[in-house]
Parts: sequence; C-alpha cells; structure tokens
Amino acid sequence: MPAIVAGCASVCYAQGTIVTIDQPPPLIWKEFVPEGGGCSIQFPGTPDAKVSEVETSKGKIINHAFTLRSPDSFYHLSYMDYPDGAEGPEIAKARLNAGRDGMFAQHKEMKLLSERELALGSFPGREFLILQNQSSFGIFRTYMVHARLYEIAMLAPVEVAFGKGSVSSRVEDRTKYFNSLARNFLASLKIDAATETMGEVERKLHEFEKEEWYEGVLTMASRSQSDEPATQKSITGGVLNGRAVRLVSPAYPPMARASHASGAVSVKVLIDLEGNVAAAESVEGHPLLRPAAVKAARESKFTPTKFEGKPVLVLGVIIYNFVAQ
Repeated sequence: MPAIVAGCASVCYAQGTIVTIDQPPPLIWKEFVPEGGGCSIQFPGTPDAKVSEVETSKGKIINHAFTLRSPDSFYHLSYMDYPDGAEGPEIAKARLNAGRDGMFAQHKEMKLLSERELALGSFPGREFLILQNQSSFGIFRTYMVHARLYEIAMLAPVEVAFGKGSVSSRVEDRTKYFNSLARNFLASLKIDAATETMGEVERKLHEFEKEEWYEGVLTMASRSQSDEPATQKSITGGVLNGRAVRLVSPAYPPMARASHASGAVSVKVLIDLEGNVAAAESVEGHPLLRPAAVKAARESKFTPTKFEGKPVLVLGVIIYNFVAQ
C-alpha cells in the first residue's frame, strides 16, 4: 500500500519558505474543479498540478495532486484510483490505516497529535492533526470513495496556527485567522459520489461547518474517553423528546390508518443554536408513517443548549409512537 499523499504535501511545505506576517492580506477564494476528479474545493488562488506514479503491490497508481502556497499557509488536494477496483468497508478501513502508517513511517519528523474518523455520506474518512519539525501544524483529511482515495491537507507555521499559545488538538486554541483558513478550505470539499449519499442532517452540518462559530462535531461519548476538554461545539443528545419546548404530534396518515400501520418512528434531528430543528430525516420506522413524523419533528421547538457557557448544536433523535386504531 502507498503512503498517504499528505506525506508529499508536508515535504513540499517544509522545503519552501513560508513568511509569517502580522496583517496578512485578504485571500480571494475560488472554486477549483479538477478535470476528471469528481470533486470541487475552494483554493485561495490557482493551484499547481502534478501527475505522478505510485508503485504498489496492486500495480501502478496514478496520483493527481494540486498544491498552492500562500505567504503563510499551504494547501493540497490529491486523488488516486486503486487499479483493482476493490471496495467495501473493510477494504476502505485497511487502506486508510495503511496510508496513515506509511505516512508516519516515511516522515519521522511528523508527530501525530490526534486522529478521528470522518464520513462523507456513506464513505469513510480520517482526520489527522500533525506537528512537523516542531514548527508546522497540519490538518490532513482522507476519504475512500469507492476505489478512489481523496486527500486534502492544510499546513501553517505554529505561530500562525496558535499565536503565542501552546500547540494542542483543541480547535479553540487555534487563532481565529487559522480557523478561518481551515473553514474556507477544508469545509469546501465536495465529492460528487459522496454528496449523493448524504441525508438532510449531514448536508446541513456541512453548511454549518462553513460558519465562523462552528468548530466541528463532538459526541459526549468520545469526550468521556479523552483527557482533554471538549474541542468542538456540537453535542449528541440521544433521545430528545423530553427536552422539547413544543413537541408537535404527527397526524396519522389516512393511508397508514387504512393499512393499520403502527409502531415507533425515529427521526434524526439537528437542533440549531436557537433551539429550532434545522434538519430532520427518518432513520427507522414504517414507511407510511415516516413523512408525518418528519413533518412534526421539523415543526417542534427545543430549549437552546449551552456547553461550557456557549451555545451549541445538538444532534439527537425524536421517537414517535403510532398506535393503529
């Protein structure tokens, strides 16, 4: 298996000269659509393109890479197709693991600060936070979409990412300037095949990810397993029925009543900072009952939630029980 191409990105970055400036000029972001890439992303300029071959046990893989260097940061997009065309959850996991291991084996100067699983629609991914040569901080994201490996990477000097603060995995420890760069670049990635598999809630989350106040998604379970304080601004709230200010009851659809459809319907919801239902989608229940449950969920209202004194998004489930009459 080849190393994740992020290793190449970090080497290119290390060999260049990045100038840290007190008042960086505003960047002009524009959409970049690589021909044949099946994706798009925002770059602060026009990236350089490079095509190379990577030798693997499965044969040669053609890697398409696009890089751009600004005065104080570095950006990278790449994709390559595995020639065997194999895909599936276990294969994707193995390839993501192999890429991670290869990257750090090849680049001893890179220290892994944290790793977390990601997803775009039904496709898996990873995020790696790294410290390179104690002087550069980087965010790498990789995704396996069918038999294609996508990667995006962003790097900057530590002083750009953290100012005079200490390096950490915490989003809130980074400078506002660095976070704005990360939002514009990382959150702008769209992969066509993955977008087609996204539900309403995930699409809305990706919209929120571009907002200045948004700093990611955190489940309370993952926080309890970490020694560090929470780093994100969204909480998974479990079943939310009891937290509603106004929980709208769904109408019993006539067709469902006629066929004696009944049972529980689970609706996945995203609650915004004001307690409104920003997105809703049914995840379980009788097909004839789901539309009514989703409609009721969208019309419900919840108490705004705060975490560590700040408003947060809440991901959770509303459960409606339909009794046949």
